[in-house]
Amino acid sequence: MSRRVQAVLVIGWFVAVLLLDESTHPSIVAGILYLFPVALTGWTWGWRWAAVMAVVAFFCQLHSDLSYQSQVTDWQPVAANEFLIGVMVVATTVVSARLAHQQRVITAMRDVMARELDQARALQEVLYRGVPRHPSLDLATWFQPAGSLGGDAIKATLEGDLLMVALADVSGKGAPAALAASVLIGLLADAPGRTSDPAQVLAYLNERLAGHLEGEKFVTLFYMVLNLSDGSLTYASAGHEPVLLLDDGAFEELGATGVMLGVLSEAKYTQERRQLHSGDRVFGYTDGLVDAIRADGSRLGRMSVDELLVGAGEGSSIDLLGRLREHVGTAATTFPDDITLMVLRWRSV
Repeated sequence: MSRRVQAVLVIGWFVAVLLLDESTHPSIVAGILYLFPVALTGWTWGWRWAAVMAVVAFFCQLHSDLSYQSQVTDWQPVAANEFLIGVMVVATTVVSARLAHQQRVITAMRDVMARELDQARALQEVLYRGVPRHPSLDLATWFQPAGSLGGDAIKATLEGDLLMVALADVSGKGAPAALAASVLIGLLADAPGRTSDPAQVLAYLNERLAGHLEGEKFVTLFYMVLNLSDGSLTYASAGHEPVLLLDDGAFEELGATGVMLGVLSEAKYTQERRQLHSGDRVFGYTDGLVDAIRADGSRLGRMSVDELLVGAGEGSSIDLLGRLREHVGTAATTFPDDITLMVLRWRSV
């Protein structure tokens, strides 16, 4: 409600009470009605304006009662009525002023939290931003959190001809999931075997996370190492959504090779190897894609996404990613979870 509307409401209510008060005998009931405009004034404009409104209300009530007193001989009910109304108006002024102060404190805290969330979101974007460049590589990524912060993470790094890509999804949403995802990406930098042994990377991460995630949280993670010089791809997946390998219009699902991270401290992980052919694509996503909700309440699913991928043609990864984003934005109306997409294409040089 805008302040202009509040001002009109205060004045209108005050005038209505005044007319009612003038047309009735001294009454505690009529006097109480003055408390509303006093309280709203204090809430909106602070205690000084509330005090002004209280004085005006008191004198209006006093004028009404004195007018009535001239018609009667017993002035004691009038005096008692004025005393009670005065006490209530003063009390209302104090309470509304305190409430207004608390409201300002809450608003200031909310503004601070909003700024901190903006800073955290910017930091998260910086952490996941950046796509390595290589003559044999065409890579595009997209990250859309369900709220201010997201629990998805994607990180691609290049060392020589070796491309390492991690695509993760922390259960839950918001700041706790975002913090866990950021910690996970930080752990990857020191993971042994990160350039050659994806299974060892998952085992290392699981050892660090098991027993340290809050409640029943877990992490799904797809980790791959692609040798850009010859197209050999080695991957391991900790319960993540199947990553799709598209080869000449057909695709293969690169499924899980172990359980989710953080669930079992002694979990074992294996890795698989695939040979890419020039022009092959790799498409990775988090479950927020398939869990998006259509207008009729059904899940988006993956069927329409698969059809779009199969018919991708020779366009660039960024073009295909753009078509995927447009499709998701058109087909779905509600996004209850974070969405992260990755489109990669390898070409022999």
